[in-house]
Amino acid sequence: MTDLDVEQAMTLFPPGIYQHYKGHLYQLLHLARDSENGPSEGRLLVVYIGLELAGARPGPRICVRPLEEFGEWLPEPDGSGVHRFTFLAAEWSPSLLEEGL
Repeated sequence: MTDLDVEQAMTLFPPGIYQHYKGHLYQLLHLARDSENGPSEGRLLVVYIGLELAGARPGPRICVRPLEEFGEWLPEPDGSGVHRFTFLAAEWSPSLLEEGL
């Protein structure tokens, strides 16, 4: 995933609502590039915000995570696995909470 340009990455991870494998909902706002090695050489970062306030830690709600981690496959001991974040919808809807996610 490290060789993706921003357009390719936005196709794989479009802005929208994602569910973390532990159940919480997040909105992917945009992709950014880490400027540590220059604006065209830095790794891609996902900019996202937590949507659930119940039980949330105090402090800033906007987060960044390397694209590789956001789309990471997390293997289970039994050989199965799960993606760290799963795309649910392009826009927020209260029905996302009602669907028993």
